Amino acid sequence: MPRQIESFVLPHTDNRARVFKRNQKNTNNSYYYIKIRKPNGKYTIRSAKTDDLRRATNKAEALFEEMRLSEVRGIEWTPEDSKTIEGFYKKFIASLSASKKRIYLITNTFERCLLPHFGEKKVEAIRQSDWNEYEDWRLSFYERVEEKERKRRGIKKTISRATLFAELQMLLQMIRFLADEGYVGFVPKIKVRKMSGIRTRQRSKTISESEWNKIRERLFKSSHYPFQAAGRSLGKSWEEVSLSEAHDFMVSQVPNKGRGTTIFIDGLKRPLSIGKSHYFSRLRTFYSIMICYHSGIRPSTSEMCSLTWRHIELDEVEIKSKKIWVALLKVDSSKKDESKSRYLSQNGTLHLLRWLKICKKFGVDTDKGFVFPRYPSGKKITGSEIGQLFSIFLKGEGLKKDSLGRSITLYSYARHQAIASMLKNWDLTKVAVQADCSVLTLSTHYADEIMRREPSRFASREKDPHPIDRKGGAYKALQTEVAELRRVIK
Repeated sequence: MPRQIESFVLPHTDNRARVFKRNQKNTNNSYYYIKIRKPNGKYTIRSAKTDDLRRATNKAEALFEEMRLSEVRGIEWTPEDSKTIEGFYKKFIASLSASKKRIYLITNTFERCLLPHFGEKKVEAIRQSDWNEYEDWRLSFYERVEEKERKRRGIKKTISRATLFAELQMLLQMIRFLADEGYVGFVPKIKVRKMSGIRTRQRSKTISESEWNKIRERLFKSSHYPFQAAGRSLGKSWEEVSLSEAHDFMVSQVPNKGRGTTIFIDGLKRPLSIGKSHYFSRLRTFYSIMICYHSGIRPSTSEMCSLTWRHIELDEVEIKSKKIWVALLKVDSSKKDESKSRYLSQNGTLHLLRWLKICKKFGVDTDKGFVFPRYPSGKKITGSEIGQLFSIFLKGEGLKKDSLGRSITLYSYARHQAIASMLKNWDLTKVAVQADCSVLTLSTHYADEIMRREPSRFASREKDPHPIDRKGGAYKALQTEVAELRRVIK
């Protein structure tokens, strides 16, 4: 470092701040420099960008006061020219306490969209006008991508209003974090413009009954084939086939003397992979969807994936002078972080008992474990993972789009379809209780289903369904599971 000349210590700084000039022989300017000692003993040196001593001293005093204030607040001092979105970005990401998928979504959105536009802007200088410019840039984002590349990546030209809103919330989340930590003084009031982005939903609300049944039949076949085919081969019911028998049968069907890992099945476009964890994964996808559909619970991590066998009770319900089993699901944390209970329908209870029997075949904990766990660890799985498996299945079978070209998702198939089915036979209040949503939500988002149902439904209920005999018929092979589930509860 060039030798310091004209060095002046600032008063009242405990000898921590000074201004000086560097030797003219070793520098091309005559500017004063500011040197301040940090609490850790290191120094920060910055150019005052002036050769006037008074101005340089004023700048040094302001910089020292800024640094001292950061020390009082207990935060790391950040130079003024580094108080940008990009300058604070790493600090914000490091502070996040969320799932890996959520953090990946936030980092991807920042690095792909927000940082290129807001990166060099000072946080406290961001205003509505800056966001408006971002909206204009974002709405034409994919127009700059070639048509061939868009098709390959499966992206659309248009950006939805919901996407813009989500990106704004991420930006504001970062600014709120900085405000809470004391790096900035306020959070700007910014909102998405009313006419920005498309408003039509890209995901299907409900699909036709025939489309729903087609997906269900394919899903059932892909998930139950190892047990059904082995049962036909052994001359017994698929429910009585053991896991080892099903696996041995699948291995025997593999071409090349059992060296392959997949087999093709009539009626399915995508080959079935061989492996016990694969069998369990496909069965878990089917039964988790059926339980959601027949109960109205959300196919989410907090509701569906948090269910344990201890959260389930079996009640005796009398229909047409016959007593049947009906399961009651206790959701500890619903969407509003409240404990709620939902009844399963008769068919839903039957699916639950079958799933209990399947879990015992795979050696899964059916006492205190999760109802839909990971295999073989038994740990909790996330709703998004089951959603991805369902999406992969739909794409493989060519069923990802409905008849109107809209995407079908786990939520729309299991949740929206369930509510639409309830609305055919129940009044709004009963549906709101079972689905854990408000009447306003139903009247807003399911207006078509409400308007299209028969007017007579408002005046009278549909006739009681034919009861499933709890001692015979479909329940005959599940009596052990009934006793097991009731024992677990006790």
